[in-house]
Amino acid sequence: MAVCAAFEAFIYKNPDDKLRWHYAVESLSLLIAFIQDKYNLLTIEVDEMALHQAYLEGAIKLKCEAVFNEVYDYVLLKEKTHRYVYEPNVNVFIDNNDALQLHGSDAFNKQWKYDEHRYTVNEGLYYRFGEHLTDALKGADKIKYINDNKDQNNQLGNARQYAIKQAIYDLGISNEDLKNNKLPDLNFIISFLHGIAWRKLETSEKPLHEIARARKNDYAKGIAELLNKEKKALEFIFVSDKNILHDAAKASGLNCKKEEFDELMNVFSLNSQSEIFNLFNLFNLPVSLWKKPFIQIGEHIISPISVLTGFTGLYTISESILKTFRPQDGKRIEGILKDTYENAGWKTSVLNDNQEYGDVDVMMEDDENIVFMQLKRTTQKTNMLELNNQLPQDIKALKQLTEAKAGNMTHKKVHLWYVTTAFEKVGTWEKEIYRVSYQDLIHVKRLLDSEAGLRFNNLNDFIEMIESDFLYKDAMQSIS
Repeated sequence: MAVCAAFEAFIYKNPDDKLRWHYAVESLSLLIAFIQDKYNLLTIEVDEMALHQAYLEGAIKLKCEAVFNEVYDYVLLKEKTHRYVYEPNVNVFIDNNDALQLHGSDAFNKQWKYDEHRYTVNEGLYYRFGEHLTDALKGADKIKYINDNKDQNNQLGNARQYAIKQAIYDLGISNEDLKNNKLPDLNFIISFLHGIAWRKLETSEKPLHEIARARKNDYAKGIAELLNKEKKALEFIFVSDKNILHDAAKASGLNCKKEEFDELMNVFSLNSQSEIFNLFNLFNLPVSLWKKPFIQIGEHIISPISVLTGFTGLYTISESILKTFRPQDGKRIEGILKDTYENAGWKTSVLNDNQEYGDVDVMMEDDENIVFMQLKRTTQKTNMLELNNQLPQDIKALKQLTEAKAGNMTHKKVHLWYVTTAFEKVGTWEKEIYRVSYQDLIHVKRLLDSEAGLRFNNLNDFIEMIESDFLYKDAMQSIS
């Protein structure tokens, strides 16, 4: 609990630095995994009050502040090492404080920022979808509010949940994947995770960080001020008995079997003694609290607030679910894309292994144009090591597309698209191959089908719109 308090105190010092926040969660994950490797927390008998008291004592005394800072420096050094090894044209130097610094090339930094914007645009498009769906359900009097709470913030939370669910369905994750793992359905998982995170964001994190920005004081003083202001009990770390948590979920209208809920807690809890870790390795921690936000201590579930509130966002939930379950049928997105464009005015096909054009996943064609696509369902890349590990898959996809064009005997104009569910390098050309966002293709068809949506007459118009990156540019213009 003292380690978690040191983490929150670290975040409190600068709650607006999201990159620092990201590395702080990685640091906390490493510390928790190290503790779990030494002690079996599942066998500890402790009551909830004792856990809260231990946390508050840790916030006041900050006895784990030094060790947390050491681990944070280690995480930063590891990140710098990955950058030095894998980032192209990076410049390494020692600054005036004798600290090792790296400066990326202008071209790389520009692409990194561009990729970041693409994630923002995609998230905004899904949130807009969620808001439109919420409005439609309200108009039909079919809306169901979280905890029957109709205030504005809760309505926004509802809309975000609809958006996140749709994003995950679009990625081809299905309830079948969860059923096979004896888990609740997607609706339960998303509503549960997002619902808890949203409440903690509104009741704990936001008001506490407002104090941090205004006062520039330390974490313990921020806690004291918020308690004095609210005049009621507040949680600064999420703590709950598993049985009580299951009952609370049922009371809010979320239903699942007790054994399914227990398995959900196991799956979304960081546990270095599980089979995924094999042997604890400081240099290769396979998961973090960004993926598994809960920690089990005896019969209790805990989660640091500044970890849990990350699960209000589309990517934290969708990436967590995708990385946790890794559904084997990656071809689902091919079928989703084909079904999406079933009545678009041209032929869209999912191609099998024995095809005349080589290894192509999806093809669109009319009398004049043919589009060969390689589809890859992959996850967001947050560091240079992940980007480097993606390269073999990219090279294979580009080779397959090139071979497909070479095998084309028609007189149609050929377009080669590498379609990916991640956004790194989307909108760029590599020789004659264009990297396309799978989600953009889904968004475009939704806009086409909407009353005030996009309009184009044929496949050529559609190709021009995708290859001109219209959706991204239009969204960025709206943001600016």
